[in-house]
Amino acid sequence: MKRQSVIFLVGGIAAMIVAMGIGRFAFTPILPLMMEHQLFSTTGAGYLASSNYMGYLIGAIILTFFQVKNRHLLLMIGLCISVATTWGMGEFQTMQTLLS
Repeated sequence: MKRQSVIFLVGGIAAMIVAMGIGRFAFTPILPLMMEHQLFSTTGAGYLASSNYMGYLIGAIILTFFQVKNRHLLLMIGLCISVATTWGMGEFQTMQTLLS
């Protein structure tokens, strides 16, 4: 296997570890704590969890239809959005804090 292919493969694996680690496995323990502090009802938590999964689905579908010229930039933007939205979920105490 070419060295460039190995570097690309390892970089992709590392990006998936970060994206799934932050986007999925940080989300799982935060949600019950938010429910315990009554920041979300069961229904609200369900909508939040569904929107998390919907984001994965929409991203996967969109990227199958479009040819991306700068994949590195797209990857970095996606990773930053994943980290920022997960941070925001823990940072903001209520939805009103976010909206005001």
